[in-house]
Amino acid sequence: MSSEPKSSRYSQTEKQEVSSSERKLEEQMEYPTGLKLGLITLALCLSVFLVSLDNTIIATAIPKITDQFDSLDDVGWYGSSYLLTTAAFQLFYGRLYSLLSMKWVFMGAISIFELGSLICGVAPNSKALIVGRAVAGLGSAGILSGAFVIIAHAVPMGKRPMYTGIIGAMYGIASVAGPLLGGVSAVQSGIDNLPLILSLVISMIIAGAVTSAVGYYTPFMILSSILMSVGAGLLSTLTVTIGHADWIVFQIVFGMGVGCGAQQSIMAVQTVLSREDVASGTALINLMQTLGGALFVSVGENVFTNKLVSGLVSQVPSVDPAIVLSAGATSLQSVINPELLPAVLLVYNQALMSAFYVSIAMGALSLVGSGAMEWRSIKGKNVEIVG
Repeated sequence: MSSEPKSSRYSQTEKQEVSSSERKLEEQMEYPTGLKLGLITLALCLSVFLVSLDNTIIATAIPKITDQFDSLDDVGWYGSSYLLTTAAFQLFYGRLYSLLSMKWVFMGAISIFELGSLICGVAPNSKALIVGRAVAGLGSAGILSGAFVIIAHAVPMGKRPMYTGIIGAMYGIASVAGPLLGGVSAVQSGIDNLPLILSLVISMIIAGAVTSAVGYYTPFMILSSILMSVGAGLLSTLTVTIGHADWIVFQIVFGMGVGCGAQQSIMAVQTVLSREDVASGTALINLMQTLGGALFVSVGENVFTNKLVSGLVSQVPSVDPAIVLSAGATSLQSVINPELLPAVLLVYNQALMSAFYVSIAMGALSLVGSGAMEWRSIKGKNVEIVG
């Protein structure tokens, strides 16, 4: 009976001593300031912007790509091939950043990413595009991990949430610019996503600023799980005839949820781990984020495809599901009999909404993890939640 509390007290004392030594080391570190810090931040922001731009350009152009290559069946691979290689090499890059020069590893990752983007740009068919996406993902793994590792070594702990939020917000900004740079044909797809992207960017920056001010990242992780679940639930109620005001509000709620928690796990890693373990910890977080995206893009696609086929067979048996699957998302009106089009659109909408059930489930499940997080301050103080 007596040895267990003693062990517990020792463990807590040990944690406090480690935390104290980490704070002393933090105070002794000399960080870049002024123009040097500004240039570092600008370089990281532009690098993340390029990675995000590559992803969002193809996301908004997918309807036209499926029309061009007659490849609706490959839609999931355009995202998954990129995310799978990004996930697969996260830990590899994390180790490289720990052992080698961060500058040269980062530049090497950018070179690989640009090579993959070039392959995508000249791809003559769907398979070549998928290969190019995989190569680009290999490079993006090093860019994403490197950006957060470098900023962790360039900025004091108290200011990191703000800088991390700014770098993370580059993804949202690129999502706005992507449709415009991706071509006129893809602009409408991007415009429809603006409420989601803008709310994500704004909430990400606000969450970073407030975390820097109050010191605690856990509340935003919990809020993120709640808002994402609610937002995904609202999005699953969309219909063919729903008004603009409704789907705009639904996207804003979901975007706020994603933005609030997008970078908080990175801050948790940088707060809890020692300086030499930050690179590996950051890479592990990025691994899980990208792996989740890679897997659940395919899960969502399978849910959509299965629901679409079964819905067409039961509700519109005169329409061949293969025709709908092979047609691009914007070509349905040209390949479906006008008399049958309303029924097909209804089934198509039901299939799309079913994919959001996956988001609802994962958002709710994430609440378990965020609720169990330790309340540790980036300013070096702990908060114990009792009861």
